[in-house]
Amino acid sequence: MIKGDLGTILHYIGLMLQLFGVLVAVPILVALYFKDGFYVILSFVTVAPLSLLAGYILRRITSPGELNLRIAMVISALTWITLAAFGALPYALCGVLSLEDALFESMSGFTTTGLTMFSSTMGVEWLSSGYQSILFWRSLTQWIGGVGVIVLFIAIMVRGVGGAATGLYAAEGRTERIEPSIINTARWIWEVYVAYTFMGIILLCFAGMPLWDSINHVMAGLATGGFSIKNLSIASYDSVAVELMLLPIMVFGATSFALHKKLIELKFREIIQSPEIILMALTLLALTLLLTLELKNFRIASFSVISALTTAGFTNAESMVQWSDFSKILIIIPMIMGGGYGSTSSALKLIRCAILLKSILWLMKKDLLPRSAIVPLKVGGIVIKEEEITMAGLYAFVYLFVLTLCAMVFMAYGHSMVNSFFEVASALGNVGLSVGLATPSLMLGEKITLILAMWMGRLEIFPVLMLLANIVKRS
Repeated sequence: MIKGDLGTILHYIGLMLQLFGVLVAVPILVALYFKDGFYVILSFVTVAPLSLLAGYILRRITSPGELNLRIAMVISALTWITLAAFGALPYALCGVLSLEDALFESMSGFTTTGLTMFSSTMGVEWLSSGYQSILFWRSLTQWIGGVGVIVLFIAIMVRGVGGAATGLYAAEGRTERIEPSIINTARWIWEVYVAYTFMGIILLCFAGMPLWDSINHVMAGLATGGFSIKNLSIASYDSVAVELMLLPIMVFGATSFALHKKLIELKFREIIQSPEIILMALTLLALTLLLTLELKNFRIASFSVISALTTAGFTNAESMVQWSDFSKILIIIPMIMGGGYGSTSSALKLIRCAILLKSILWLMKKDLLPRSAIVPLKVGGIVIKEEEITMAGLYAFVYLFVLTLCAMVFMAYGHSMVNSFFEVASALGNVGLSVGLATPSLMLGEKITLILAMWMGRLEIFPVLMLLANIVKRS
């Protein structure tokens, strides 16, 4: 019997694998409905019991102890890489992707990134003939990853969580407590998420998108994921109505669930006064104006900026490869900023950006006044403590350091600086927009760099650092 920290970690990963095994059964039903090929069905039929068995064995050979935040962060980091590995198996077993590309696709799905390894020449549309369940699996991984596999685990588990829920919840980058307990909060989030999903499907069908397309695009859009079942993403539809219906879906996905609670309670003034909403609106307005002047196309500019800031990753531009460096930089900025804290989006998050921007003025004001003067920093009417400013600044520094480091890897492989930062910012921010670098032709080192960037970005880096620290400590 494995005990101690290792036993606790393996026990909870076993629980996650059992949940995963149940989720893999869903695309089996899709495969049977669409009469997908034998090997496609077999791939899911193989992975589901394999995951259930692996989870059962891990639970039987371990004895979990008390869960603290450090261990919860390690569990979170290992859970995401483990599920990405298991989630890659359907792609590889049915032969649509190589093993390394399957891992990339799976990590991109669960982290809601949206970069894909389906070649730019063939795209994903060929999967519509005999591989519909693979298309659905891509969308499902993003839909699950949008709120988070651990939050889903907390929401549906009646037993086996208990006091560990708080640590697991915080380890996945969430702190908001919408309901009295963490378990009830997780369940409320998923209830709203499911309701929005059905509403989004209705909106896209109303805009003229076919039902099957609507289901897949809403799952990816609300999760701010960006996987599309079309080679040219939203540009394939060439429909203003579809794009207009997708905008609220992307924005809702990038809005904090705490604000969704206020929306349901009709507290519109609190929503409008939210610093995240204000910063989102100002950023969208400024960058859309600049990009429109550069591209001479308001429709593409506005959709691209919203897609980048919400980290949704959809595009209505046929290609960004030929864009000027200045246009690409205008998209890199919102990809680094990201959406609301406690939403389905990633990157720095708007509230951290708001704190850092206001802290600049706060520091200037503080320097001009006597040392004895008490100058509180307020963001959205709430006084921000100095340690919170420090933490926001620290995370921004670490985030930009990782971004630069990964971009340097791409530059070492011969890519331009702007293109390198664009692709890495997209991966680290879990966005999915691309200037054409993320293709199967990438070198193995580049693919690994993007996989690590997606993984770290989804977990807000520190759980991965905690995992590495524990590995170094044990070695």
